[in-house]
Formats: sequence, C-alpha cells, structure tokens
Amino acid sequence: MRKTLAILVMVLSAAITYAQPKTLRGSITDEKGTPVPGVSVSVKNKPNLQAISNDGGVYEIKVTDAANDILVFTNVGFTTQEIKVSNRTSFDVKLQSSQTQLEDVIVVSALGINRKQKSLTYASQSIDTKTLTEARDVNFMSALSGKIAGLQVTGTGQPGGSVRITLRGDNSLSGTNQPLIVVDGVPIENSPGDAGNIDYGNAVANINPDDIESITVLKGPNGAALYGARAANGAILITLKKGKPGGDGTLGIDVNQNLQLYKITAFPEYQNIYGEGSNMRLAGSNVNNVNPANGGVNMGTSNQSWGAPMLGQPYNTYGGVPIAGGYAPQSSNVSDLYQGSLTNSSNISISKSDANSAFRLSYGFTKGNDVINNLNLINKHNLTLTASRNIGSKIKIETRIAYTNWNTKNRMIKNLDASNPLALYVYMARSTRLDGFLPYMDANGNSIATGQVNNTENPYWSIYANSNEDTRYALNGGITATVDLAPALKFRGKVVGDLANTENYVKKEL
Repeated sequence: MRKTLAILVMVLSAAITYAQPKTLRGSITDEKGTPVPGVSVSVKNKPNLQAISNDGGVYEIKVTDAANDILVFTNVGFTTQEIKVSNRTSFDVKLQSSQTQLEDVIVVSALGINRKQKSLTYASQSIDTKTLTEARDVNFMSALSGKIAGLQVTGTGQPGGSVRITLRGDNSLSGTNQPLIVVDGVPIENSPGDAGNIDYGNAVANINPDDIESITVLKGPNGAALYGARAANGAILITLKKGKPGGDGTLGIDVNQNLQLYKITAFPEYQNIYGEGSNMRLAGSNVNNVNPANGGVNMGTSNQSWGAPMLGQPYNTYGGVPIAGGYAPQSSNVSDLYQGSLTNSSNISISKSDANSAFRLSYGFTKGNDVINNLNLINKHNLTLTASRNIGSKIKIETRIAYTNWNTKNRMIKNLDASNPLALYVYMARSTRLDGFLPYMDANGNSIATGQVNNTENPYWSIYANSNEDTRYALNGGITATVDLAPALKFRGKVVGDLANTENYVKKEL
C-alpha cells in the first residue's frame, strides 16, 4: 500500500511540474542583424499567451507546453514565422522581409474586380470593417463617419433612421448628391425613407454588419465611371463575406455579442427664476386665467416663461388639480423625460470549406429601444447563406441569399408635429411639472389638453395613446458564374434579385 501511494505521489508531482508554465527569452533581428521592435510573439491556438518585443528586439513569453507549443512571430513588412519550442528556454529569431505585404496591397475596384492599390488612377479608400461591429449603430452607415477622408455622414439621431452620405460636398442643386451604393456588384438605392413626418430608414440598413467583408469608397466620377451617371458622386463598394474554397473541411463557428448603452449626458442651460406667464404675471393680464375652484392658475395658460418669479404661488395641473409646492422652478423637467436606452446585437455564423466548395450561414438579431420610453422599439432579424463550388479548374459558381425581417414600433414623429412628444418641449415653461401631465387621459378616455401651448399634445398621450408600427421584409440574392477563358481573361455572368415589402400603420387617437 505504501509503495502504491508513493508511486501515485510521484505521478502527481510530475503532472504538476509538467503543467507549470515556462518562460522563454530571446531576441529578434532582421537579415542585417538589426533589432526589430514591436514584433508580435504569440503561442499558436492560445490567444491569451502573447508578448511584444521591446525597443532592443528582446521578447519574453510564457508557454504552458514547452514540448509542443509553437511560437508565431508576426510584424508588418516581414514574413510570419512559426517555430516549435521543443523544450528550449531561449532562442533568437531572424525575420525575413516581405515586399508583398508592403507593395502588393489588393483592393476592390469598380465592378468588384480586385486590383493593386498602386495601379489605380483615381482616389479610393478602404476601412477596417471590424469597427462596424465594435461600437455599432442600427444603421451601420452611421459608423462610416470620420473614417473616410471627404465623406460626410448626416443622420437623424433616431435609432434605425435614415442616413445621408456625401463625398467631397454637394455637386448638384436639384439632383441627389449621395454616392451610389454597390453591394457585391449590384447597385442599390439609398434614398431616405421619409414618409410625412416619419422616417422609416434607408434600405441599405437591412445589411447585417457582421456579414460585411470589406468597404471601399471610390471618390469622384473617374473611379465610378463604369457605373454610369448614377455614380457621378462616387461609389461605395460593399463586399459581403462568403465561404471560400481551399479549406481543410473544418467547421468554423464565429459568435459576436455587442451591448450598447445610450444616455443623454448634456442638456441646454435654462433659467429657473421666471415661470409660465407674461408681463411678469403668472396669470398674464387676464383674470379669467385664475381657476375659481381653488384660486390657482392651471398649467398651459401661457406658452412663455415671462411670468412672475416662481415663489410657490397657487398652481394647478393641466386638469385643474392643485400642485403641492405650487408655482416653483422645475430644473429637471426636461431631463426627467429621458431614460437610458439599450441596444443588443447578437450574431452567429458557421462556415466550412474544402478544396472545391464552401458555404457560410449567418444569423443576426438586433433588439433596441430609445432614450424616451416606448419609442423606437426595434426587433431585427438577418439570415444569410452563401455557397460556392469549383467545377473543374475553369468554372466557379457562387450563390447568395439574404433575408431580413425588421419590425419597429412607435417610431418618433419628427419636427413640430403635434404627435411628437418633444414638440411641447419647445414651448414648455420652466414651472411645468411632468407629473402635471398625468393622468394623460380623463374619465372619458380623452387626452388632458395642454392649454394654449401651440396645439401640441400631452407628451404622455403621444407616447402611450398614439402608435405606429412597420415591418420590413426583404429578400435578395443572386448567382454568379465565372469562367477562366485565358490566364488574363475571364467571363463572368450574374443574375440577381431584390424583393422588398413593408407593412405599416399609423394610429392617432383623437
């Protein structure tokens, strides 16, 4: 028994010793022996084990399996090297320069053709698409702001609202000034989704940003000449992710979870000395503004804040109920209407490829609200499937189909429409209390009037009694055949389809 126990202790000791991490040290130089700083040193398939070489090219990294771990050395301008540790505690690395990484940068040009950037005769610029999914917007086009020189993005600030894009300013007084949007070689319209005082957003916002592989902006008519007059203001080329043949048949799974919190942190400064009224009087110059039932003045008698100093005089709600504290400053009557909002975006994709075929299936879900309760309630579903197949060595077939189901409840009404809950805020006095709007409905189910405030509605009536809803269904896809006719000559044929339908209603209580 003692012998067995001793053997067991020895085995456990060996296992513990084996599991302990070891530290490797060394230096990194180029072909001339010059130290290379900033080299990324990582353990293959272990993303938590990484290090960077210092100014002297010296690195230090821990490994958990000194016998089998593989170190990966990467740096811009040098060929990536992989070296097995093989129980060593130190070794030096000499990196080989890679001219192709610096000179042969490939970009997507007109008609989706890949070309070397230095061969282009017009201005173009690409962006890092990872930034679209890190701090995302419901309309991913908003994320282009500040990332492309000369590109201006103007949005409504409303979740899911339209975005207007211009390149190098406006070029026309009458026509559209937006660049043409091209998705996988197919031009699409990006006109605003305004219908009266409701903004239903752009059609391009149907695209799931997790499905975008690259975005290239062609500036000016020269770069976009192949797309005709519609691209006179430039073009934005969007290439979607696809399964690419050439893999080893391994199934890949990608998951992206994004959670964003929005909160208004700055408001205009307001004076809080004089409240509702005119001519330095709460009741103005009309004694009939005084409620004979209780001697107070009802809120909404005036649409100005030129009344008397707020000293607690008798004051009533819009419904004529006396307010505790009376006519007093309401320093937070603007900020208290707002809340924090949350947008949750989830995406999962699976992909697989072998020597001659590949596929990618992606599903994304977005759920969000707005900084005013019960407004802009968004539920968006994206489902995308792509597949490709090499037929022999000369023919390649690619297919894609994407489905979008986007439901939005209670989009905010724009401008000074009476149904906009913020319309009253333009005229609301500094003495107005938010709880004075409640209850927003009387015993007969009618709205409590807001008095003479320019015919605007009770904001809570606009939020909870009025409503609108729209559901957008979009299905688009296509099939592309590419035939290699000669080393420098290809034939490409493409058939695409784009179907969209929107169901909506607007309900306004009288």
